[in-house]
Amino acid sequence: SKLNEERRMKAWQEKIKNKKQEIERLKKQIDYLAENTEQQKVVLQNEKLNLVSMEKQVKESKEKLEKVSVELNEINKQLSDASGDSAESERVRRRNEAIENLKRVFPDKIHGRLVDLCQPSHKRFNLAVTKVLQKHMMSIVCDSEETARDAIMYLKEQRYPPETFLPHHGLDVHPINEKLRELTHPKGVKLVFDVIQCNHPAARKALQFACGNALICETADDARTLAYGSAGGDRYKAVSLDGTMFQQSGVIGGGSHELKMRAKKWDENALK
Repeated sequence: SKLNEERRMKAWQEKIKNKKQEIERLKKQIDYLAENTEQQKVVLQNEKLNLVSMEKQVKESKEKLEKVSVELNEINKQLSDASGDSAESERVRRRNEAIENLKRVFPDKIHGRLVDLCQPSHKRFNLAVTKVLQKHMMSIVCDSEETARDAIMYLKEQRYPPETFLPHHGLDVHPINEKLRELTHPKGVKLVFDVIQCNHPAARKALQFACGNALICETADDARTLAYGSAGGDRYKAVSLDGTMFQQSGVIGGGSHELKMRAKKWDENALK
């Protein structure tokens, strides 16, 4: 019927209208999304640029931090060295003060430190002599064991660092082995005792005690030969000019930085 046809027509027109509205809505949504996508692309591009900039800043900051760390380590080292030098200077000052006071309190009984009472005959022997004397280089030479005991008490009362004493009348000194003075091999071999100048009687005995029959020679190889010997041969405590010392027992001591620092004392004394 005509009425039904009109109703159907109206329904289709309504559907078409709704579809058109839906199409318009979708078009607007597409336009919005397209516009938003462009904005997001710009935002993304900016973020990428920011990321590159930040990575560059992080790299620069790391480099600056490394540079500052190196500078800080250097400053700390300098402070540590300065502190060490200051502490060492204070130790030296106290030791100098101690020996001066001991000489004043025990006149004619305390003779001085061994290092101040003798001198290597040539500076090329300085390292070797320092190595052989070792701690006795700074030991205090005195007349008797009684004086040594009194001096130790005095140092304790005055809060000075402890010292080692070499009492003239209390040292058990082995005689020099005269045969060693006749050695001709290796070339230039000598008794360490014979390359040290010492005119003070008490100091000479202390020096003989500290040196024993140790030998000095040109090279470490020569010293090794003297210390370990050949099969059935004699063995001797020997030191080379560079301060490398070999004991008959096989113990080896090299020439260290500390040894060179201690050996400077001979140069200082030579200038006095």
